[in-house]
Amino acid sequence: MVGKPLSNRVPNWEARLANYLKQIGSKPFVWGEHDCALMAANAVMAITGVDYASKWRGQYHDALGAARLLGEDGVEAPMKELGFQEIDPAFAKRGDVVMFENDGRMALGVIETSGVYIAAPGPNGLVMIKRDQAMKAWEIA
Repeated sequence: MVGKPLSNRVPNWEARLANYLKQIGSKPFVWGEHDCALMAANAVMAITGVDYASKWRGQYHDALGAARLLGEDGVEAPMKELGFQEIDPAFAKRGDVVMFENDGRMALGVIETSGVYIAAPGPNGLVMIKRDQAMKAWEIA
């Protein structure tokens, strides 16, 4: 059959995602190292084996630098630029990237392995946010 593959997810993606989330469980938010965009990118890398964020790594170290890099599209910019398919947040599944509001800012997270919460970095480690807080979502096929 010719065409788009059914999935770019590696065969053991669920275990890889669960392991990644466990590894970062107590890792605090740090701009340019462990922020929402890079955490989502690292989750996608665990799922697909591809580092879609390689060109952004090391390019910023604070909120202002991130804003300059992302431009007016904010956290949506990398998802748009990389061509991920936007989907209705109600249909987001485990491993998909979602956008939600956090303290007045848009942030990215990933639907964690149970599919019940959005996992995102917080000041003291990983936080779980109710998935109904997702405002946008992108399929990680």
